[in-house]
Amino acid sequence: MVTSSALGVAFVILILVLAAQRFLLPGIIIIGSFVLFVLWLTGMIETALQLYGGLANVNANCQNYVQNNAFRGNSIDTLAWLTQNNICKWTDYALVGKSTRLWFCC
Repeated sequence: MVTSSALGVAFVILILVLAAQRFLLPGIIIIGSFVLFVLWLTGMIETALQLYGGLANVNANCQNYVQNNAFRGNSIDTLAWLTQNNICKWTDYALVGKSTRLWFCC
């Protein structure tokens, strides 16, 4: 995604330079936009696989380390558990889309 972002910034700079020289062609914009879209889509699929598939499944790790292993009392383990619990809840609601159930509840 960092590479896609860097290429996107370079593409915008190239567009500005070509527009300043009055040499901006529609083909350059169409091909460049398509390439950047494919790179972005590949990055999104890769991120989704890292978060929810394979060995580094964030959802399964949240189930193992947070929901099934609650800490109580005043300790550093409780603070770590609270932090992990907030991360898991944010991941669950923001990325999976369970927040839409809250908004459109019957």
